[in-house]
Amino acid sequence: MRKRGFFIYVGLLFTAALWLSTDPDLGLYQDLPFGASLVGLITAVVTSVPYLIMLHIARKALFDYKEADFKLVAKKAIETPTGAGLVIVGVAIAILACAMIIAAVAGRM
Repeated sequence: MRKRGFFIYVGLLFTAALWLSTDPDLGLYQDLPFGASLVGLITAVVTSVPYLIMLHIARKALFDYKEADFKLVAKKAIETPTGAGLVIVGVAIAILACAMIIAAVAGRM
């Protein structure tokens, strides 16, 4: 299994377990003698994992290697510093647009 596949599966399982265990209705971590704020902080950070996974899937769909061979484009662009920079900036702009859409749908903006 690739590292990203491991991150996706373990990240989703960890996020789901953390969300269930920190449900305010259960009140499990509010009454801790210490560490409640740390658990809250970790929960806030881990909340981004499903959105990162959605962003990764969106990038893979947009830059599909079968439709437009992005590997060939990247190999050609690396031959010059300007080409390499433009490819990186182009991918970054596309990923930023996807991230903004995901954030808007998730109600984070």
